[in-house]
Amino acid sequence: MMNQENILRQKRLVEKNIDVILYKYRRNKKITQISMGKLIGVSQSQISKWENKKHVPSNLRLKDIKIKLKVNNV
Repeated sequence: MMNQENILRQKRLVEKNIDVILYKYRRNKKITQISMGKLIGVSQSQISKWENKKHVPSNLRLKDIKIKLKVNNV
């Protein structure tokens, strides 16, 4: 079981790398930003903002992304 310090460290790492995580996932699945947005319930422009590090998803949105994309590293 992870302690609070490890959880915070992992959260910071995900926030720092969310652009790469989302971009690589999307490219590996060969889906557009529009399709990715529809899949997780946000607009294409929001996906673009995340991938270009203009915004970072909230904790709630990160959990939602993890569930909907069925990934462990988000």
